[in-house]
Amino acid sequence: MQPNIKVGATASIGICILIIGCVLGWYGFPVIIDNMLEKSMVLTPSSESLEGWQAPTDKVDVFMQFIMFNVTNAEAVIARGEKPMLQEVGPFSYRESRRRVNLSWSEDGARLTYSEHLSYAFDPETSAPGVDEDTSIVTVNAPMLVSGLPTLLCYDTIVKVVREGCGVGQTPDMTGLPVMSGVSVCQSCELLPLCVGVGRGPVGKGVELLTLWLCDYSGWVLRWKRIAT
Repeated sequence: MQPNIKVGATASIGICILIIGCVLGWYGFPVIIDNMLEKSMVLTPSSESLEGWQAPTDKVDVFMQFIMFNVTNAEAVIARGEKPMLQEVGPFSYRESRRRVNLSWSEDGARLTYSEHLSYAFDPETSAPGVDEDTSIVTVNAPMLVSGLPTLLCYDTIVKVVREGCGVGQTPDMTGLPVMSGVSVCQSCELLPLCVGVGRGPVGKGVELLTLWLCDYSGWVLRWKRIAT
């Protein structure tokens, strides 16, 4: 009878262990893991993760890198409208420094307020050879171009309106002015990135030419078109 008793006791212990394991697996371990994660993830004055969260870039290097495109034939583009020739320059690498300071917890510890200081410093070691913060780059005035994009997209509509609505005497006589040869004489409002100019002038044998041009705030011609009338 003793062997049967031992087998029965072993089976009972095994079943008990199985039941306990299932209970812990379904209910116990998730609770334990959640508590451990809460202790390590929740930011409190005594939490282990607080130091790394306050100054994350002290232990991990973070860089912001920029590649610029230099227009090597800018004078030819402006003077003769040639296709821009681009030269890739960079990367210009900047090391990020991020710090969270002035920490303040609410009375119940559920809310944390802080100030974040973020700065970048040029890093020559991770930048391209021969580039620094004094490297000269000639490129497109992107903010001005974006702000003037709606006007450029509506250019054909503007031409149509001017052509149909402006009769002789309603447009200024631009005879002899540089704009007829492609040089802007437009004076734009300081509040607007673009201005539209309209001019009419003879080209010989009774043929007149209506000129429409768009200028940026500095007076450079962005786009202009001549229409025979």
